[in-house]
Amino acid sequence: MYPQARPLGFEDTSVNMTPMPAMKRPVDHLAWSLFNFAFFNGCCLGYVATVFSIRSRDSRQMNDALGAAKHASTAKTLNIISTAIGVIITLILFVVIFPSLNFQPH
Repeated sequence: MYPQARPLGFEDTSVNMTPMPAMKRPVDHLAWSLFNFAFFNGCCLGYVATVFSIRSRDSRQMNDALGAAKHASTAKTLNIISTAIGVIITLILFVVIFPSLNFQPH
């Protein structure tokens, strides 16, 4: 019936903790970068995209989501450009250059 005695200066406190929203892990596009590095390495963009993909993966391992997302975005842009250049060069080779060569047996 009587409240319990408490030492002076102490109060009951409660803390409401809200869970942090789970951040989506950025995709590092490493497989695409390695493909471009091996096959469509126009202007060395495949190599540079691979470097940014590895940087993205390293940033993700260090729990730097912002840095990982930035490097992944750069790798994606470089992969798109490298793939486009590679496809255009391949089409030019098959449509223009190869038909003009005469592969007739002697």
